[in-house]
Order: sequence, then C-alpha cells, then structure tokens
Amino acid sequence: FFFIYYMTSTLKTLSTLLLLATVCQSWTTKPLNTVYRAPFNGPLSISFSASTTESRGFGIYRRSSGIPSGIPSGISSGIYRKLYLYSSSKDGFGCDSQHSYQQMTLESCIKSFDIVLKLRSIDLSRSSSLISKGESTMTKFWTHDMWIRHQNASRYFRHLIKWPQSTTLRIIGPVCLVFQLWSFLFYAAYKTFITKYITTTTTGLNVLPLTSSAVALLLTLRTNQSLTRLQEARLAWGRLILHSRDLASLITTYLPPPYSTAACRHLALIGWSLKARLRPSEDDSDVLQTCLTPSESAYILSQRKHTVALLRSARVIVSSVPRLPPAPHEALLRQFHELNGCLGTCERLISSPSPPTYTRHTSRVLLTWLAFVPVSLALAGAGAAAVQATTLLVTYFLVGIDEIGVQLEQPFQLLPLNSLAGALMCDVRDE
Repeated sequence: FFFIYYMTSTLKTLSTLLLLATVCQSWTTKPLNTVYRAPFNGPLSISFSASTTESRGFGIYRRSSGIPSGIPSGISSGIYRKLYLYSSSKDGFGCDSQHSYQQMTLESCIKSFDIVLKLRSIDLSRSSSLISKGESTMTKFWTHDMWIRHQNASRYFRHLIKWPQSTTLRIIGPVCLVFQLWSFLFYAAYKTFITKYITTTTTGLNVLPLTSSAVALLLTLRTNQSLTRLQEARLAWGRLILHSRDLASLITTYLPPPYSTAACRHLALIGWSLKARLRPSEDDSDVLQTCLTPSESAYILSQRKHTVALLRSARVIVSSVPRLPPAPHEALLRQFHELNGCLGTCERLISSPSPPTYTRHTSRVLLTWLAFVPVSLALAGAGAAAVQATTLLVTYFLVGIDEIGVQLEQPFQLLPLNSLAGALMCDVRDE
C-alpha cells in the first residue's frame, strides 16, 4: 500500500514538472508575430515578423498579404481596430522594398519630417496685428545678434523713431482719440457756460489723487497675472520638448526598430497638433497626412483631441513590445505622464482666462478716471492745449498698459509655437 502511494505521488510530481517545463519552453520560444490588443476605440493590433514583413510607421505588414497574421476573425472594428496597411513594393516616399525594412522606415521618417519642416517654415497662423515691423518680437527664437540689438542703448532713439508703427498705438488709437475729443468738448463747454456760474478757479477735483493709487494697483495686478500666464505657457512648452526628447531617447534605447520608429513618428507630431489646438486658424491635417499612413491619420483626425490621440497611440505601441523589462517600461510610462501634464497645462491656460469680472472692473474704473482728467485740469486753470495734450498722453499710457495685459493674457498668440513645434520634431528625429 505504501509502495503504491509513493509511486503515485512521484508520478504526479513528475507530470507537473514536465508540464511546467513545456509551458516555459513554449513561452521562451514564442515568435514575435503575436497580436497585442488593448480595449479602446483606436488602432491597436500590431503584427511583427522580422523575416517576412516590411514596416511603414505604425503598422508592420506581411508582404504576402495585406492582413497581419494572428488577428482573430469577427473582432468588431469599433472596439479593436487593426493597425495595418496594404503591402506595397514601395513605401509612401518611393523607397524600394528590396532594401531592409529598418533602413526604409528610418529614411521615410526623415523624409516626412523634412517635408513638414519645409511646409511649416513660415508661421501663417501668427497674428500680424501684434507684431511691430522691424522691431524685436517674441514670436520667434532669439539669436545672439538680436539680444545685442535689444540691449543696445540706441534702442531708446529707435523706439521713438518707430513710435508711429507701434502695434499698441494702432490698437488703442481710437480710444485715445475719443478721450481727446471729450477733453475738447468739455473745455469748450467749460469756457462757454460753466465759467458764467464759477467766478473763482479751484485747485481741481481731489477725486483723481484719491483714486490714482487704486487704478495703479488694478493695472499692476492685471499685468503681473498676465506675465505669469505667459511664463507658465513658455515653461509648459519647454517641458514638452524636454520630456519628448527624453522619451524618444528611451524609446530608441529599449525598443526594437519597428516599434521605436512607429512610436517616435507619433511623438514628433504632438507639437504641431498642440499648436493647431491652441490657435483656431491652424490646421494639422497636412502634417498628420504627411507623416502618418492613411489609416493612422484618419484615426487621429477622427478624434476630438489630436494630441491625446497621438500620445495614446505612442503609449499603445510601447505597451505592445514583448518582454520589455519593468524598469524601462516604468521610465517610459513616467515620461508619458509628464507629457500628458504639459498638454493639460496648455489646455488649462487656453480654456481658463483671468476672471472677466476683474477685467471689466478695471476697464470701468480706468475709463471713469480718465474721463475726470480734463475736468480736473480745466478747473485747475489749465489751457486748452494743455488739457488736450495731457489727456491724450495719460490715456495712451494707462490704456496701453491695460491693453498689453490683455494681449499677454492669451500667451499662445505671442509664443513662437512654430519654432517650438519644429524644435520638438528635430529633437525626436535626432534621437
């Protein structure tokens, strides 16, 4: 009895070990043509076989047929979209398929990036009404020569000579003319009618000295808040470029070429899509159609947020790499999280302005204060020319400060987004 029990236990143990060994062997020799899927509505399936496939961007495709291997039939395209293209002897840029797929993919990426940089060499979505001709501007990257010219003492004379070309003067000019007309009408009425009832001149209304500090405080707080928003927007774009470069470096280090090329192809387009989201007159469809395949670009353009769709697609590619070590995978996910935070910062700044109540109150207080400037000067005994000239200058100074604060409140119309997006693409290409 004991002998039979002992032999039975031994056989069970041996069979269990044999089964485990078989499973381990099958796992270690698993070919790389497995389909990896994730449950979201987008292109997810990737099929890869280094000996029988060619790659173009996001999909890896068999040359014998247009459908990747390993995709089960009957999968709903609304839940799992297959990520493949038709097989072709040449890729989208005319590269011969006789070359290795790795070299062809790298060459197509570089060519597509060069095409995009040529297409976007000029920023057409930049607001020309905010840029003074011949003057320094922050809508482009500065060089050492621009810094030297900006810090030169001759800038004072240059600014005075080009004062008539000022964009601020062109914007607030009508407001200045209205208050100058008001000062002329009030002074004429004062000399014609009011002086008949006032026999002695007064020292002017005391309302202006009492309220000038409040006006200065409102304008100062408004300008400081706008400058803070501008600085935060520029820092967000700087972090976006930094984390994109780090992420591209990690991807090219730990991912095999087909996966790394596909992920970097999507990563390089985030800057252009973010620029299109921040400026209403910008369109990123030409960039997406140039660097992505038709199915990929159609999927990205169908999404509500192109930047999030690009980031999600790149993350799916990284998660689809088989047997990726935990440490690099965690580092990659951390960089994806940082990129998502930069996108969220830009979306928060473009969708949430400074409190409009503060803007309205500042405008009302400022206009009321300016309306009493000619009244105070006329009652103080100033002449007609002095009243009109002083009113015009004070209106230009104070309204100009308020207008600059309003322009800085929306920082993305002033930042060099075209240069920033191009720098992001070049950094990813270099990695």
